[in-house]
Amino acid sequence: MSKITDVFNNLVTFVGGELSDHTRLNDPYNIEENPEMLLRKGWGIQIDDGVDTNRCISPEYYLGRTFTIVIVRESVAKDSDPVRRELSKLDLLEDLHILIAEAVSENTLYEIAVNFKYISDGGLQEVFVQDKPYNFIEANFLVEYSQTIPGA
Repeated sequence: MSKITDVFNNLVTFVGGELSDHTRLNDPYNIEENPEMLLRKGWGIQIDDGVDTNRCISPEYYLGRTFTIVIVRESVAKDSDPVRRELSKLDLLEDLHILIAEAVSENTLYEIAVNFKYISDGGLQEVFVQDKPYNFIEANFLVEYSQTIPGA
């Protein structure tokens, strides 16, 4: 059996533990498809590209897989209050900082990965759901892990 399920489950545990006051999104790929109650303060994980890291130490080979962690918050400020609007957006960056800092100290993702690190993010974005604004950020994290070759 592949390790990818364990890697994903550890990532869910990691994000859920660090953002424990947030709720997991039903559909992290389509933010606007989630119920409003989850969008107030939510998170989700998208499974993205994988690459061969060109390391093979028989009977194992190494893969790098990118996961996008989506963090979303309701924008509680009115257009007429730019300071509060910016503070609402900065809360997302604070959430992201929590994940980055913990990834630095927990760089094996609870001993399932060879390497676990923050790569980049797409900046702050906004989406409207039923005329309500929500801010979100999509951050890319790389998980490099080994996979045993069956029968080798």
